[in-house]
Amino acid sequence: MKRVMKSGFLVLIGVCHLLGCSANDRYENRPLSIQIEEAADAFFDELASRGTVAQAYFTLFLPEQTVNRRYLLGFRSQVGQALRKAAPRASMHYNASADRVFFLSRHKPEGWKTPEGGHAPADVLSKEFMSGTAAGWTVLNAFWSQFNRLLIGDDAWIQNLPDSVRADLSHPLTYVVRAGVTLETAPDVTTYVHRLTLDLVEVGKEQCVFSGSYPLVLSYYLP
Repeated sequence: MKRVMKSGFLVLIGVCHLLGCSANDRYENRPLSIQIEEAADAFFDELASRGTVAQAYFTLFLPEQTVNRRYLLGFRSQVGQALRKAAPRASMHYNASADRVFFLSRHKPEGWKTPEGGHAPADVLSKEFMSGTAAGWTVLNAFWSQFNRLLIGDDAWIQNLPDSVRADLSHPLTYVVRAGVTLETAPDVTTYVHRLTLDLVEVGKEQCVFSGSYPLVLSYYLP
């Protein structure tokens, strides 16, 4: 009797082991940075096939509460690096200092009209943007939209800006890549299947011109 029970127990362990292997084979956990790089490559390959503004500049916007705070800095850095690396696939360029446009909250060129919500100091506006708040999103679009219009009219005034600011603002910001993460399923206690969404949004108009979604399989819960 004991031998039968022992045999049945071993069979049960074997079945559980096989089921576990099956789940792991289906959802292979790989470094997050590698998965994000693959997503960025696919995103810009698709943009290259569709066409975008030639040599356009973009920045990254990560809405607040997109990922858990313990992973936020690392996740933002990895997404930014992946986008920068993959952008040439679509003849695009990453501007990591796009928030320097908020310098114009206190250094106003001729014809500049401070957008609604843009009267706060530059560091406050930059913090709103980097924190991913709704206000940060709105004011970034408003500042760059007006900045781009002034450049079209007459860009002589930009020469009066400090060298460091002028370098960051020397190219109009055409797009914002807005990133999002959702949890799709958790097939076992060590596997979490997420969905990374990348939206290419036109600055000023705030119109999404392309959206791509890509799987992220991790051993932990990201959002």
